[in-house]
Amino acid sequence: KEIVNVCCPNLREINVGRNPLLTTLPSMEIPLFGKYITSLWLDDCSLSGPLPECIVSLEKLEVLRLSYNKITKLPSGKKKGLHRMKHLKVLCLDGNEIEDLPEEMAKMKSLETLLLR
Repeated sequence: KEIVNVCCPNLREINVGRNPLLTTLPSMEIPLFGKYITSLWLDDCSLSGPLPECIVSLEKLEVLRLSYNKITKLPSGKKKGLHRMKHLKVLCLDGNEIEDLPEEMAKMKSLETLLLR
């Protein structure tokens, strides 16, 4: 955790969108940004399958853009669901292969924008 703090103490946004080489998220490294990152753009990459549960560990995240990937399922459950992202305001899921939304999403009080086209 200290590496991020020392190297990039002011890092708040990560944009790796439109990166066809990004096929999976480095789940071991995502939690390292949890206390700092407010915006994560992963739109139009080549992500496929279920969204990794490590995304939920990004405590301060306000914007999560996942549009135009091949994501099939969102994390759910009491300890793993997206509802734990208490600061999330914008969630872009359009252009994916998600068929069902977890019931816990109804508890996302801060969510202002949800794209599902």
